[in-house]
Amino acid sequence: MGNNASSKSPFAHSALAVSTNVAELDGDVEARAMQLYQTKRYQQAAEAFTEAIDKYSDALHHPHLLAALLTNRAACNKRCGKLKSAMDDCQHAITANPSCLRAFAILHKIRRALGLPTTDEYISEAWGAA
Repeated sequence: MGNNASSKSPFAHSALAVSTNVAELDGDVEARAMQLYQTKRYQQAAEAFTEAIDKYSDALHHPHLLAALLTNRAACNKRCGKLKSAMDDCQHAITANPSCLRAFAILHKIRRALGLPTTDEYISEAWGAA
């Protein structure tokens, strides 16, 4: 990816800089997934992100990376109309990394599109019930 200014971002492991930090990994799977996403081949990209997620499935050692990969797959699934899968990935990403802002953003958009309580309302309900 070259000398990308965002590669020095303080959000290197957050979902705000997902495309940069995933593409800069050593693994071919991650780079291929990003290439497929960037060329709008979302179904193939989702499959490649699944391979990468399997590779980094140990969330205890890679929670930020796992959240980034799940969020990227959620974005692919959202574009493919697989909203339930996208929502599930966002929720798993948030579990792995509760500061994964992009997962919250995607989840919010999907819930709003489906007429479900938005993320703010969803969080309020969850905290209110506790």
